[in-house]
Amino acid sequence: MIGHRRLGSDEVRTGLAIAAKRIDTGSPWVFHNNPRSKYFDPPEDDPGAFANRDYEIAQILRASTAAPTYFEPEEIQVTEEFRGLFVDGGVSPYNNPALLLATMATSKAYGYGWPSGPENLSIFSVGTGIYTPQHTVTSFLRLPSSLQAIHALESMITDTMWQAQAILQWLGTSQNPWEIDSEAGTLANELPAAPPLFKYERFDIKLDREWLRSNIGADVTQKELEVLAQLDRPEMVDRLLGLARQAARQQVHANLF
Repeated sequence: MIGHRRLGSDEVRTGLAIAAKRIDTGSPWVFHNNPRSKYFDPPEDDPGAFANRDYEIAQILRASTAAPTYFEPEEIQVTEEFRGLFVDGGVSPYNNPALLLATMATSKAYGYGWPSGPENLSIFSVGTGIYTPQHTVTSFLRLPSSLQAIHALESMITDTMWQAQAILQWLGTSQNPWEIDSEAGTLANELPAAPPLFKYERFDIKLDREWLRSNIGADVTQKELEVLAQLDRPEMVDRLLGLARQAARQQVHANLF
């Protein structure tokens, strides 16, 4: 049980970073526990601000998973006078936070400055499934403007995930890179005149009938696929878990580690 443990607790035995979107100011936040970082202790230039070490882990986890339309935003006291309103980090540029973590690990600005190179730094990113809704021109135009806006936001979230994936595969080296699109390919091993910065592997599953059939041999109907993609259908968890295990048997191998 996490209880009321705080980010600076001695019981947190590893580095921890949690991304959320502060929706009242429109800014992405990263709560992390490096004691050498600028905001771990109260900053000298803003003594009224809460230090990273004092945030409750349960509260920032709740903020980081507050998916809009599914869960209410989380209010967090950020200074002695102000509370911030936070939602899921997926609606920030950090839907796939691996690029952020690569930046943090190698940057002195965050207090780390680890050496780069595949022999020094390995990044393993675990996704939660990729689903891209398909619309005909006619069906999309028939949607109310509010639903059109929601679909546009969902599409943008997916775009940021693929952008991060493209950059990570371009900067690093991957044994099993994902195709970004039909023009760019994977971008793997194409970094010009520079060695790779890290080893990077992404484990994920596409909720797409053809991908499931060709990659893990799963036959899923389009109707079932649409239900599997809904976040508020807990009865589908066992089916999703089964598909994830099939994907893991294909993607996860000892030689990757």
